[in-house]
Amino acid sequence: MKILLSSYVFPPSVGGIETLSLLFAHKFKELGHELKIATETVEQSEVDKKFEIYRRAGFFKLRELYNWCDVALFNNISLKLNFPAIFTSCKTINSIHTWIHTTGAEATWQNKLKQKILKKDQTISISAAIANHLNTPSIIIPNPYQEDKYFLDEKINKTNDLIFAGRLVKDKGCDVLIKALVHLHKTNFYPNLRIIGEGEEQENLSQLINENNLSHQIEFMGQLKPEELNTQYSESNILVVPSVWEEPFGLVALEAIACGCVVIASNCGGLPDAVGPCGLFFTKGDDVELSLRIRELLESPQRVRSLLTHRDEHLSKHKPDHVAKRYLDVLQSACNQ
Repeated sequence: MKILLSSYVFPPSVGGIETLSLLFAHKFKELGHELKIATETVEQSEVDKKFEIYRRAGFFKLRELYNWCDVALFNNISLKLNFPAIFTSCKTINSIHTWIHTTGAEATWQNKLKQKILKKDQTISISAAIANHLNTPSIIIPNPYQEDKYFLDEKINKTNDLIFAGRLVKDKGCDVLIKALVHLHKTNFYPNLRIIGEGEEQENLSQLINENNLSHQIEFMGQLKPEELNTQYSESNILVVPSVWEEPFGLVALEAIACGCVVIASNCGGLPDAVGPCGLFFTKGDDVELSLRIRELLESPQRVRSLLTHRDEHLSKHKPDHVAKRYLDVLQSACNQ
């Protein structure tokens, strides 16, 4: 197939969409397909030597690219990049990675237009929650994780109880986790916690920790590189994902599971898809319920081992080769219509 991969952001920009788009680019080429890439990221990098990339192309160039390809994959919808395709007969697939609100405070004319575009195109959603949110039928293909960067290092002993990894902002709910430790502290139960990440909430979190005499249990580790994070996951028993915002997916859960952690996560958004059978859930924002889940797992190594029996099967659905082939099946099906 001749595939145009359209991604609003692309390396050297850094983020989840960029990582996934680059992964697709490598896998599509490895599997023998012709590939061109369109992006609004203007900066160039080493990847420009490996792929034919059109950065911030104009309307007519984009239309030319859509006429060239057999099918275009939009890795997250972009009005700027999607618009020229309307004036071609190009087959188009939209992979949706986040919420597109058309009602309430977050509704915008752009979102309403995006929903209209999706109704005429084939759509892929990264989680059941995203699929249920859209006003159009959607195929669910979950996100992959980077198996070359996140894996269990069996030479490392699991000496740490809990780990949190994410931006230190309100949405991620790290304060909910700390409050859960406050409840456990009052019952003379003192699990240790490593907090990975940086953000505007760090000062408030530090104050909450100091006010409740938890500083001997909790360590801020800062922002880590993937190889450093892999080590931290491999040393930890439980990843806690206490998001109060509904995550569209929750890649951090997959990465930790790959390193041998079980997960305790908020039961909302796409987190159930990411965690699968490898963890427990609690009502988002409920620090008391979270404290019970933490104690339940730390006091029952057998329960932890039971949850991890599903690890390999769950991860197999999220390996890059498997996910790329599922995308290619959808692209090929569109070409055959």
